[in-house]
Parts: sequence; structure tokens; C-alpha cells
Amino acid sequence: MLINLTTGTYTIQPALDTKEVAAPTSNSVVVTAGFTTSAGTFTVVGALGSVSGRVTLSGNPIQSGVLVVISTTVISVPPPALSSASLTTSAYYANSSKEDGTYSVDVRSSTSTVYNAAAFYVYLNNQTPVISSRTLSGITVTGGNATTGQNFAW
Repeated sequence: MLINLTTGTYTIQPALDTKEVAAPTSNSVVVTAGFTTSAGTFTVVGALGSVSGRVTLSGNPIQSGVLVVISTTVISVPPPALSSASLTTSAYYANSSKEDGTYSVDVRSSTSTVYNAAAFYVYLNNQTPVISSRTLSGITVTGGNATTGQNFAW
């Protein structure tokens, strides 16, 4: 409730955290002296969603950990070196899988953006480290929800 507000048309917007989105983003209201005016209803949800799944080797969970990287851009193999030069374009979201072979990566959601994912599994071949990768594309994410079943298998 506001007292001593000048009559006229106002645009009302919710004050959001950077990791939230609102629908609608704003409402227009007309304030008339002596009347109560409603600004309508806003639905506010977290702007982050998540991508999750499993990483397996011959059907068994990979217990040593797999690096999962998600971005709106194509992810290079091996993964890009992170620097001020590589971080000036599309965002990269990453996490390592757990011992039970599951992973979950939080990403910013969008109504129009699709994500690509790459998983990097490092193992030893004799004494030589080998980086093996798998990729997925066309992953959509909705704010406040998990996009599940994005599995990587070796």
C-alpha cells in the first residue's frame, strides 16, 4: 500500500534476484485517487534449471568421476582452457559426476536456448592418461526444473 502516490499510469515490475525470472515481466496499472488498484499476479521462478543423468562404463557407474561441461556453444574436445579470452562468449557450466555415477549441473534456463553437453572421462592406458569424451546436443532447460536422463555411456 502506498499513500500520497500521484495519480497516473505506472509500470510495476517485481524486484528479482539475478537467478530469477518473472512472468509477466511487468504490468501496467492506472492509479486513480480514492480507489484501490491491483497490479495483477506475477509468477516468479528460479532462472536456474539443471541437467542431470548418469555416466557409465560397460553399463556400470563410473566411480572415479567424469567432468560434465554444458554450454550453448559447441564444446571443444578436449575442453577449452579457461581464461579471460575463452570466457568472453557463451557461458560454460560444469560439474563432476559422483561416485554412484550420477551428475547434475545447474544452468540458466531459457525459452529459446538449447544446450550442448560434453562429458570427459580420464583413465590410464598402461601409464598414459587418456581423455575420452561423449557429447549430447539439443538439451532444453526450464527454470526451476530438472532436465533428466541426459546419460553418457562408454
